Amino acid sequence: MLNGRVDMTFGARINWRLELIDKPEGKGWKMAEEAFWLGDPKTPQDQRGLSWIVRPGDEKLLERMNAALTSIIEDCTYTKLRSQFIQFSILPAEAHCLKPSG
Repeated sequence: MLNGRVDMTFGARINWRLELIDKPEGKGWKMAEEAFWLGDPKTPQDQRGLSWIVRPGDEKLLERMNAALTSIIEDCTYTKLRSQFIQFSILPAEAHCLKPSG
């Protein structure tokens, strides 16, 4: 895109923000305000996003990962860490950790 060979493309919003829009070379570039979901439309809004998988038979690891992530989101550790590298919220579940604007 920066070389002028592509006029538009479709990809993950977080990648566009981090790799283009929020950088000096991204000045003037526009990103659609609406987010598009390519998964099952019946998936609740707050459950859409990226995830991880574990190898078959390692459900205990998945349970531990889910518990750990839930814990760090709830106690705002996730937001503190995320804000060191990404300056905008990326999880609806961290809303309770964000300072009200205004």
